[in-house]
Amino acid sequence: MSGKLKTLLLVAAMTVAAIGFGADNNTIVRFWPRMENANMVANLEQLAFLEVIPAPNLGTIERVDINLPANVEIIGIPQAWVNPDKPSIYALPFPELTAYPTSIVQDGNKVTMTFGRDAFTHQPQNWIPMVVRVGDVKPGEYPMHITISGEKMKTTVISRLVIWPELSGEQSKKPLVIWNFQGLEEQYLPTYMNALVKAGANRFYEMREEIPGRKSVVDFQDEFNTIHGTAFFGERIGAYFEKNGLPEELAGRNDIVYDNAWLLDHPEVMEVFLKHYIDFLTAGKKFDVVIYDAERGAFKGEKIVGDLTGYSLNKFGELYNVPQEKRNPEDIAKEYANEWIKYNCDQSLALATLANKVVKEKFPGMTFEVYSGYEYDDGVYKDTTRRSYAVDWKSMANSGMDAAGTGYFGDLALLRHTANTTRGKADLLPAEMYMEGFLTQGVPAPRLEVKVFAMRLISAFLATGGNGIHIWYGAVLDGGALAAIDIYNRFVNLTADFIDSAEEVQLDARISPAQNQGNVYAYKNSDGETLVIILNPTDKNANTRIAFTAEMQSMTDLATGEVCGKGRNLTVKLEPYSYKAVVVK
Repeated sequence: MSGKLKTLLLVAAMTVAAIGFGADNNTIVRFWPRMENANMVANLEQLAFLEVIPAPNLGTIERVDINLPANVEIIGIPQAWVNPDKPSIYALPFPELTAYPTSIVQDGNKVTMTFGRDAFTHQPQNWIPMVVRVGDVKPGEYPMHITISGEKMKTTVISRLVIWPELSGEQSKKPLVIWNFQGLEEQYLPTYMNALVKAGANRFYEMREEIPGRKSVVDFQDEFNTIHGTAFFGERIGAYFEKNGLPEELAGRNDIVYDNAWLLDHPEVMEVFLKHYIDFLTAGKKFDVVIYDAERGAFKGEKIVGDLTGYSLNKFGELYNVPQEKRNPEDIAKEYANEWIKYNCDQSLALATLANKVVKEKFPGMTFEVYSGYEYDDGVYKDTTRRSYAVDWKSMANSGMDAAGTGYFGDLALLRHTANTTRGKADLLPAEMYMEGFLTQGVPAPRLEVKVFAMRLISAFLATGGNGIHIWYGAVLDGGALAAIDIYNRFVNLTADFIDSAEEVQLDARISPAQNQGNVYAYKNSDGETLVIILNPTDKNANTRIAFTAEMQSMTDLATGEVCGKGRNLTVKLEPYSYKAVVVK
């Protein structure tokens, strides 16, 4: 779901070095993943990562001293998100980039960590994972001194710790999905989950199989009253059984081809594969959702990808009357590109339909979902999802799926179009990235504002029908992310009951200034009440005037119950990155 995550992280680190946040010897020291500040939340134990990018030829770093604000303490050093079988792929921070202290001592508000000689030899960055307890600290900005010292240097960086208000502690009335990687130490799993649940999270979807002998978030679902899902990738099913051998029910079969085309033509085999593969992913633990992460694609660049077995190429040729001599990847890419895209989209639909059947029959109580890209039907990105992910939502909506997920970074019109494509068949939940969205090059500076992310979540929620949201992904969600999610969740819990009982409508009103029209949403219920939501997703104060064509009996602030307008006129003054919900009748 994330793409080339490790490459992105390394690029992000180099970007930080370029913009400059560091000591006088060009050593970079910061709380990752933010560029400017460390962000934490009041009255909360939370995970944090200190990042150190040593200057060239610095020599050995022997200790790190942090002067914290009052009532803030470091209470633990967890291991990284480690899968012992695949550490580089499925861990964050990556074990090969993590520096673990040999000792940690806190005296008042000064924390001293000491390290062995090889602790900071990783390139280009080093992470120190930690658990931080913030007490009853007044929200605001506090100076934080970080001193690194070693055989050739000693330098101090003056940083800022931003404390955000205490989280609401209310789980969301709508699905709020946190994508997750297993591997965090068991003793810190409750800390990790508690922080996210207090911000509103109510679902955790796993990106890989359960690790034998280790607990994961799903083992704490009863404690936190959460729903849990496991994801699978279609291309990995055949590969798994090719490596690990056939299930007992298929023992002795020597005709099986471990790729999609053959397997989908033999659903009795694919059903067995799917059942055992889901068993493998869940390791006997109780999961509520299976989600098909459909990202295999039909093209990568100008080359076709997918099932390129002889069986598949011949099947494709027969379906689309391709001469025998042209049933090869090169000729198909040149002459039959559209047909190849449709062929692969049809495969994705067939797999989803079959997976839904298996989930409902073999795993009673489980629901089935599909994740992929947006429905690009026009513009410069036309057919991107069909080409790169092999998914056409117009057909995928008929798979029987219970819900759909899609992202990231799309404009609101694209989100709305995609939601409309699946509407009536499956609710669509948009997916939003925190770390990648904030640290990707080319995104303007406002990305550093926590409230920017909160407003993006609110806007995406409204544009897609108010069904919920996916957030990628748990390990990178610092205190700033928790604060943003909490802002979003307060909005959802304020408005969800009304939205659920109403239909989205066009206001019979004139909105001024005209450029604010896209920031106004309206929902009318059977009692004749209309909920008007006005957003200000900008960094400046904004005034929005709504002149109704008919006289209104009442205009009431949904949050406070206060009268906020009368007659035909409603004027709303909003601070940057804020909203107001008004019930008019």
